[in-house]
Order: sequence, then C-alpha cells, then structure tokens
Amino acid sequence: MNHLRAELMRKVPSNEGPQADVLIIEPDGTEHQVRCLCRGGETVLGELGDGQRIPLLEEKYGAQVLVALTRHVTLNE
Repeated sequence: MNHLRAELMRKVPSNEGPQADVLIIEPDGTEHQVRCLCRGGETVLGELGDGQRIPLLEEKYGAQVLVALTRHVTLNE
C-alpha cells in the first residue's frame, strides 16, 4: 500500500447536503477520522479529533487529494 485511502464510517444526517464521517488511512496505516459535508460545489472538512490532523494531511498529501477522497466517499458510498 503506497497511497492515501478513505473509507466510509457512517452517513451523518444534514439539512445542508450529503455528510459523512470518513476514515482517512495513510500509507503507513495511521488512521484519522474526519467529517465531510458536500454543500453544492463546496466540500467542508471537519475533524473528529484534536483539530490538527487536517492541516497535516493537507500538507503531506495536498488539499485537493484530501477533498477529492473524502468527497468521493461521502457522495458515492
């Protein structure tokens, strides 16, 4: 395994658009829980943790990669 992965944990009800809790899995197996809200063309990520993981993941893998993974899982699972 040599790439970042995302798996659906659970769908979360929202009046603003599709929303889910998503597990992000780094190539080394480290897991991070995030909440993804797809509101029109916008994707809003929130962290289910200490609030410092999303910036770290964006720095390591790129914000576009992180958003694309979480959005895909949220909309397609």
